[in-house]
Amino acid sequence: LSIGIPSAFAVMECPPLIQKAWQKGIDRLRDAGATIQAISTDVVSEKMIEASLSAYYVVACAEASSNLSRYDGVEFGADLEDLLSHGKDSFGSQLKPTNEEDGASNNPFSNLTELERRFSALRSIGFGGEVTRRVLCGTSVLSSDRFHTHFEAATKVRAVLAREFNAAFQKSEAAAGSEVRVDLMLVPTALYVAPDLGLDGSQALDPTEMFANDVMTVPISLAGLPSISVSVDVSLADEEGTKAERDIIRSTGTTVGLQVFGPKLSEEKVLLAASVLEEAGGYM
Repeated sequence: LSIGIPSAFAVMECPPLIQKAWQKGIDRLRDAGATIQAISTDVVSEKMIEASLSAYYVVACAEASSNLSRYDGVEFGADLEDLLSHGKDSFGSQLKPTNEEDGASNNPFSNLTELERRFSALRSIGFGGEVTRRVLCGTSVLSSDRFHTHFEAATKVRAVLAREFNAAFQKSEAAAGSEVRVDLMLVPTALYVAPDLGLDGSQALDPTEMFANDVMTVPISLAGLPSISVSVDVSLADEEGTKAERDIIRSTGTTVGLQVFGPKLSEEKVLLAASVLEEAGGYM
């Protein structure tokens, strides 16, 4: 197999520990007989990789807003009365008609119909913080004043990104003799080692950092390509790495994800390359 290493994924934020895991994965595939081919930014552009993060969350949030609108407690979603009967009654006031003596200003749901109040209470109970955040963002980008500037622009980025990846994977007659095309590509899965999921949650990333950490995976998802993430452990000797790297290792370990992806319908090759990486016994 020919494995491509896209230069556009070598972002400045990629720490040395992740870069080392990436290089170890490249060496492992080369030792197993794969041909390693660098993919220049002329083929898969750095600009499109950077734009893909914003485009992905515009499209994903718009889809979430559209798909989750069906959760009305009738056809889809939990039964509201069942939720309230199990102690989740903090939103029961939304279902009560407005008391004229209290005035509309004391009831934020006074301008809603009875059916709309039921929808509001059901979704307030049933949707978590992240789901609510995505629904609100999706509703915003699908609004009439943002549809063309946000949603349509994101779909254009998706189309260009898919076209660039296809150009790297497909051997066209014009370029077959002049440029090597690859079967698969290998990139890191994330820019951080796996966080410590302690009970206190002190190691957890905030939502903004979590979104930024997806920069390695969203271009592939946006282009609709098959991909797999392989968990590997990078062992560093005591004298290797910077002090910051050694501190990271002591606090969180060295579990790093490497991502193998290919063109559509290449799942068999993707799984083959992933199995080669796993044959290293977890340590690379």
